[in-house]
Amino acid sequence: MKSAKDLSGASVCTETGTTTEQNMADYFSANNIQYNVIAFEKPDQTIQAFGTGRCDVYSTDSSALYSQRLTLTDLDNYMVLPEVISKEPLGPAVRQGDEQWFKIVRWTLFAMIEAEELGITKDNAAATADDGTVAQKRFLGSDGGISKTSASIRNGLSRRSPPSATMAKSSNVISARTAR
Repeated sequence: MKSAKDLSGASVCTETGTTTEQNMADYFSANNIQYNVIAFEKPDQTIQAFGTGRCDVYSTDSSALYSQRLTLTDLDNYMVLPEVISKEPLGPAVRQGDEQWFKIVRWTLFAMIEAEELGITKDNAAATADDGTVAQKRFLGSDGGISKTSASIRNGLSRRSPPSATMAKSSNVISARTAR
């Protein structure tokens, strides 16, 4: 199985009352795929049912799929399928009233988005700082100056130890057993 379009007749575990349930119904309907829903009230129940073979497929937010996949035994038996069946972007959350921390988190988010758009990763950042495009060098601060993003993040993070914040990119995707 390599695609969600190969799931005709599959049993799908998901949580009841979630947008995932509706997004899954929309996706399967639009692609004329027959499926059977096995719904649970709690995420732990859903992943346990999937892990024990009660269903063929598990659908939820991509951030949850990737982290919950790590709890399954024999990871090679599971894969996250490539189709994104809906997009429900989430963003950073910070404590209300902490303007300085909000600015740090906002700049960090902007920096991650910009780095992704510029093709900068942790694996290529050092080489890109030397040999990248003008925009990449400016972003990385290797153009003779320092970018506003880099300066803001460096200055903000050096001033204080941050409280916790959460960030997730949420897209509903499907995880499936590699063999059905």
